[in-house]
Amino acid sequence: MADIVKGRVSVIIPGRCEPYFQETIDSALERATGDVEIVAIVDGPGQEPMVHSDDERVKIIVLGDSIGQRAAYNLGVRESSGEYVMKIDAHALMCPGYDELLKAHCPPMTTVIPEMRRLDVHTWQDKPRGKTLYMCFGLDLYCHFWTNYRKRAEAQGDYPDVMNGNGSCWFTRRNWNDWIGLLDEGVGSWGNVGIEVALRTWLCGGTQIVNKQAWQAHWFRKDEGGFPYPMDGRQVARAHKYTKENYYFKDNAFEHQTRPFRWIIEHFAPIPGWEAYLVDQFESPRVIIYYTDDNLDPALAKAVRKKIDNVRGLIPVISVSQEPLRWGQNIRVGPKPKLYRSMYEQLLVGLLAAPEGSICYLCEHDVFYHPSHFAFLPPEDDREHAYFNTNRYYYALGALSFLEPRSKMALSQAVGYREVFIKHCQERLALWDQGIETTINIPYKFFESERPNVDIRHADNLTPDGNYKKEWKMGLRKGIYNLPGWGSPGHFQKKVSYRELMRWDVVKLFVAKYNYQSYLEIGSKKGDTFKQIKCPVKHGVDPIGGIATHPVTSDKFFADLTADVLYDIIFIDGLHESEQVKRDIGNSLEHLAPGGTIVMHDCCPRNEAEQAQPRSQGIWTGDVWKAFVHYRRMPDLEMYVVDTNNGIGVIRRGKQEPLVIDNSTWKQFKRHRQKWLNLKSPQEFKDSL
Repeated sequence: MADIVKGRVSVIIPGRCEPYFQETIDSALERATGDVEIVAIVDGPGQEPMVHSDDERVKIIVLGDSIGQRAAYNLGVRESSGEYVMKIDAHALMCPGYDELLKAHCPPMTTVIPEMRRLDVHTWQDKPRGKTLYMCFGLDLYCHFWTNYRKRAEAQGDYPDVMNGNGSCWFTRRNWNDWIGLLDEGVGSWGNVGIEVALRTWLCGGTQIVNKQAWQAHWFRKDEGGFPYPMDGRQVARAHKYTKENYYFKDNAFEHQTRPFRWIIEHFAPIPGWEAYLVDQFESPRVIIYYTDDNLDPALAKAVRKKIDNVRGLIPVISVSQEPLRWGQNIRVGPKPKLYRSMYEQLLVGLLAAPEGSICYLCEHDVFYHPSHFAFLPPEDDREHAYFNTNRYYYALGALSFLEPRSKMALSQAVGYREVFIKHCQERLALWDQGIETTINIPYKFFESERPNVDIRHADNLTPDGNYKKEWKMGLRKGIYNLPGWGSPGHFQKKVSYRELMRWDVVKLFVAKYNYQSYLEIGSKKGDTFKQIKCPVKHGVDPIGGIATHPVTSDKFFADLTADVLYDIIFIDGLHESEQVKRDIGNSLEHLAPGGTIVMHDCCPRNEAEQAQPRSQGIWTGDVWKAFVHYRRMPDLEMYVVDTNNGIGVIRRGKQEPLVIDNSTWKQFKRHRQKWLNLKSPQEFKDSL
């Protein structure tokens, strides 16, 4: 190690196959106003063009083989000479004077995180939106943006405490960096760096702050194709496993640790996702009994399991399924009929496998559970009652709101001691054996979690939809738009990674399946779909212009088009008036390549107001459905509507039984919607491809 130079800032930049490595080095030099040195570690081969600098302040270390981000950072620290050390990723832009701004407020035993912004690598400037000051880490072992933290009193001031950073940038004194320890290379090459730095800082008796006066702009790789070198889920899973086994819940994880693990959680509480831990640090014997008949959208079931994994912490899972399932302690019971009895039989199997005296959370495969649900513990002296969570809502993909159930009791919301549920299941199964049908008959009480659970309504629910739910799905009954803990329907879908199949998804699926090379979009002003589609030939038509390549009406576009111009796939989302849509469909068919597909939006209004002419307020599909139904009379076409995103129509050359329709009024359409549109569920559509 070189002699330490007082006041100097050593900027450590580890990078592997980084396309913006040179820009990062150059801008870090240009924007520094004090004594800095750059130590750039070229982590293995593949750095083309190779980074370089004639500036004596830059030291470039080229490695023949990749050693990973952690080891590269540690090497950079050992090869540096500054009183202060700073780490940045090799695709980052620092604010002017960053070194002096960060050095100006870096007390002993402190790690400093600058504000994080997003970097536009094409202009090498920070973007005006997407600024982040506060982050936390979760039970799921990921870093999360923590926007609500800004409202708390402790977040005020220029240098507030911050629980976590994302690992892309931090600044500290060298002696503190050495005291808390260099990065643990046992974690692997990548993952959980921000969590490790935060835990080392806080648990070794230090403080981590955010400096609101300084910022770094960070390029998120996902914006341009992901990692430029092999990175699979196993590496990330390994980092998570190592972090959980060696850092989480440990009071002796680090050599100089002075605070127990729970200290950092209690210091920043309440923290989203940590509710189940805070109630008892997982000391109570608890278990999740997950039951599934495997008869639903696999994407939904996977999203539900992932959400449970994110918040359960050390609560074990017993999963009872009809098909093999690699999750928790899995018990496969084999095929069973779709009956309530089958559900009870599966529940009993799972309960019998749970430890005696344990608290059981009964979890269905189609319910998204809020972390606060698992924070409820039945009183230790009450082992006679099941407790039902009354804070729950329904949601169906495409619905505009969440609906509060009328019933307060659902097994999917039940929590209680194992023996209560075993007795109930055995008694009810015995009644079924005698041919006696009954409802839930169990000693019960109610509780209400801090935030609600969300029960998903879908095509394969065991409990059918009554008029109350049907009216809500059709938009005739209003629910709650902004659900506490989940947000709007759109925010909810992002939070749980389970979203509505969108029009661009349908287009992209056809492009991928048939390797389409040419794409035409009618009505491309905003470009929501146009931007998503990747084809060598892309044309967009819209008289208003916007992102359109042809700023004309669709009638003029087709009139000027020669007969030999054909498109593999055409998306119609222009003027939502049936006569115009009829012309767009007819013209599209004339210019559709063999084996081509027409996709069209807004074919399935949920109520009369949505399809009214002229346009009504709120969601408006127009009477596009009339044009679609008109072509359902043609025997040489294959047509159907995917029941999602206001109805996505599909037209291909083929065969269909022609519709015979005397009167295509709204009243008739409402009655015959399924047949007239040949509706398919999203899963049926995916299966057909």
